[in-house]
Amino acid sequence: METISSSVQAKARSRRPWARRLEVLLWLAGALALAWVGWGYLDARLYQQRQERLLEEALASPALDAGAAADAQDGAAGEGDPVGIPASELAGNAPGTAAGAVSLQRGLPGDNPRLARTAATRDASTSASTRPSLDALGRIVVPRLGLEVMVADGIDARTLRRAAGHIPGTSRLGSGGNVGIAGHRDSWFRPLKDVRAGDEVVVTTPGAISRYRVEWAEVTTPDDASSLRRTSYSALTLVTCYPFYYVGTAPDRFVVRARLVESRAATPEDAARYAPRRGR
Repeated sequence: METISSSVQAKARSRRPWARRLEVLLWLAGALALAWVGWGYLDARLYQQRQERLLEEALASPALDAGAAADAQDGAAGEGDPVGIPASELAGNAPGTAAGAVSLQRGLPGDNPRLARTAATRDASTSASTRPSLDALGRIVVPRLGLEVMVADGIDARTLRRAAGHIPGTSRLGSGGNVGIAGHRDSWFRPLKDVRAGDEVVVTTPGAISRYRVEWAEVTTPDDASSLRRTSYSALTLVTCYPFYYVGTAPDRFVVRARLVESRAATPEDAARYAPRRGR
């Protein structure tokens, strides 16, 4: 018995250096995997918060205020009224002035509403050019589900890790037609598992606030792109993988279709009304 026991111990001691190396390699691989997952989560959250802040700043921009005021005034004018600054004013050739001369009475922004709006917009644009630009297209919120996510352009792996993605070939976010948005089932679009007809979807872009109403949801195959075809009405189509709790590559797709109910121009007041929830 002693001979057998000593031989087993000798073999264990001979294998011990290899076992230790293997153990170190496994621990290192696990630490790297956790670091990669943690970095991906942190990068996505930082991207979401940064883009939410930039969208909020874009909504509160003086350029947006000036543009809204210009649209309102121009909309109140008759169809025959000119829109924008007449070419004669830009060239300094207003009636009653010599060619190339500048009319101070008409050229001062404070005395000319159109010039005042243009100057305000130009100054705001110059100021905005020094700030980080908004990379995302806008934000989607489904209030009842607690779903809130920024939408970026494209559906590559990096984009879908950081945000929901606008599906190429579909209408742009905030415009008419059928807007296609994709998102991962295990992150941004997980709340869609509880969606139901009648749910409200709010889409915020720097130029417009649009409200949609969910009409239906269905499960399709990955090669069925019929839900992304052009529609005769303004629609929003959300696509994610299905089943939601499937381990591995999900075999199907979950599609949610919503119809546009209301859309209006964004104003600076929307910055406070649709301010993102901090510390999520």
